[in-house]
Amino acid sequence: MEEGVTNGTGKAGEVIEGAGKTVSSISQDTIKHSTIGDFTYNPKTGSVSKVKGGGHGQGNIDFLEKNGISYNIEKTYDNGVRIGNIPDHKNPLKRIGTGQSWFPDNWDATKIKKAGEYVVELHKGKTITNGVPIYGICDGVEVGVIYTNGKPATIFPNAIQP
Repeated sequence: MEEGVTNGTGKAGEVIEGAGKTVSSISQDTIKHSTIGDFTYNPKTGSVSKVKGGGHGQGNIDFLEKNGISYNIEKTYDNGVRIGNIPDHKNPLKRIGTGQSWFPDNWDATKIKKAGEYVVELHKGKTITNGVPIYGICDGVEVGVIYTNGKPATIFPNAIQP
């Protein structure tokens, strides 16, 4: 069992008792997923096809623009968090309206990781359920972390900000 986990890991909705993680438990894969995102690729051309998940940093917007994938920012909060949509997202809930959120444009991967670590530390020793977000406010931004299989899997700005 991973250090810091006192009872179990598993699928979405499964409770992890006392899942006090150390801050080092946020992996590089989680940072890449949270900042740039995950994409599907056309098997014939190798080019980017759709956003599959994640992508909450400015790096995601830069990547979308570089690859000709459209996105819409519907609202920017006073703290810089942006919410909107990606019409070609694999998840239908993120194709319209405000289902996708992005951190302020000046939050790089290091700052996003530190915000995720902060939220994890806030909940250290508490029961965390896979697939259910935990939240904390970091530098005026409400940040969420979702665990999968007992580990932080994504870091995102809440679509509703203070």
